Amino acid sequence: MKHYDEAFDWNLVNLSVNTTLRDFGEVAQKACEDELKQLFREKKALVPVKWESLNPKQKKQIVKTHMFLKEKFEDGSFVKLKARLVAGGRTQDRSFYSHYSSPTAKMRSVTTYLKLAAVKKWDCMKVDISGAFLCAKIDEHK
Repeated sequence: MKHYDEAFDWNLVNLSVNTTLRDFGEVAQKACEDELKQLFREKKALVPVKWESLNPKQKKQIVKTHMFLKEKFEDGSFVKLKARLVAGGRTQDRSFYSHYSSPTAKMRSVTTYLKLAAVKKWDCMKVDISGAFLCAKIDEHK
């Protein structure tokens, strides 16, 4: 199965966990493990809890999550798989947080910067801060 589109220098494609495990085996398994290690051990963003220790009300309040994997290609060659665990935030109690938008750059800001860079012939580089969204400040009601 070919996921690479030759019209682009790089490609990212979302894949289900089952499809990725079937197609990539241990590489997919490692990508999922790396994502969970970052969330639980490195950034300590989540705390594991045993299902049996939760009461029925707590079980109903659990926010559903999904794991997505992305194939990354550069110049037609497979580079790596990257996993992301995402939460279905629409079920979260909105009254608990005063601000709940994602701490990411607006697309208009990014495209404006890229246009300026192209017109002015600026040298540009990208930087990936591992788990940057986990380091963002969250304003909670006290």
